[in-house]
Amino acid sequence: MMGTKLDDALQQKLRNLIHHKHALIFKLDDLFLVLDQEHENISLDDLRNKIPENQPRIIAYAYDYNGPSGTTTFHKMVIFVKPESSPGCSIRTLMAYAFSVGLVKDAMLTSTSLEILNKNDLTEQWVKNQLAR
Repeated sequence: MMGTKLDDALQQKLRNLIHHKHALIFKLDDLFLVLDQEHENISLDDLRNKIPENQPRIIAYAYDYNGPSGTTTFHKMVIFVKPESSPGCSIRTLMAYAFSVGLVKDAMLTSTSLEILNKNDLTEQWVKNQLAR
């Protein structure tokens, strides 16, 4: 599990994730975390539709959060999509994904990580609620 890797080019891409609504979607290929999709200026609703239904994914997302006090703060976050039903996905693979969340967080220089079990829970309101905590 500890052998999961993220190459230097992807680490740099994660560090440079600074544009609002920019998303990088990762999947595991053997023990390598690979970029599956990249989307610029994508809403959470549209992003949700890009995620496979029953396969885990790790999403790096840049988001401007408008707080209750009216202030706007920039957040870089990692969202681990861990479907309750993942046919063909072993416990070992899920553990590798969970370990990889830390790699992505470290590369992004963020401490914000969220986890969902159902991709349909990935909504703007859900993210706002999580960030307001």
